[in-house]
Amino acid sequence: MKTVARVFERGATWDEAEYVVIWYHGFGADGYDCQPIVDVLAEFGLSNKVKYLFAEAHPRLCNIEEMPGMYLSWYDYKSWFPTTKVEKTVDDALVDVAKLVQEVEAKGIPANRIVLGGFSQGAALSVDGALKNQLDIGGIVALSCDFPLSCLDQESPKKYKIFFGHGQADMMVSYKDKDAAAKVLRDAGHDVVDFTYPRLQHSMSRNELRDVYNFLRTVIK
Repeated sequence: MKTVARVFERGATWDEAEYVVIWYHGFGADGYDCQPIVDVLAEFGLSNKVKYLFAEAHPRLCNIEEMPGMYLSWYDYKSWFPTTKVEKTVDDALVDVAKLVQEVEAKGIPANRIVLGGFSQGAALSVDGALKNQLDIGGIVALSCDFPLSCLDQESPKKYKIFFGHGQADMMVSYKDKDAAAKVLRDAGHDVVDFTYPRLQHSMSRNELRDVYNFLRTVIK
């Protein structure tokens, strides 16, 4: 099953672009949901040579024990508490992450100038998509990440720059899961930057996006 329904483009044109950020939304959201980050990052001073691609998932029937139904979702769950993902649907989504990166490369953007990022479910897709596919990308941004990550169970020959940001007041996914995952990845040799934000719930904040901006500047020169 193809998981990407459509892709919204923001920022630089393809002729202008020197870098590309591919962004995946969270469960139940859509391709418009995180587009305001473009303006915030530009306000902070991020290069105008960046093209943003906001991918949107197809609606799918999710068999979540607590609330089954049709959602825009990159993969399915058996349950949320505890979070149990349907691995076959995760694997299908990871294949499409690699395909989208390949499409960007075909446009003339080198892989090391591509950043994968996302919020919640999209954050998990970005981390797992890079590590499970061993993509040669420049970095990963994972905000309020939907743990657990399947990539933690495998060795990764490639080492990545990874940003984790998480709210301490997040009632959907505990920041402690972020702390644990960051430690595993850092111990495995990845260049991990992680922040926890007091009082932030399952959302983003301006302070967090400023930290994202500082991280992106290490990739986007």
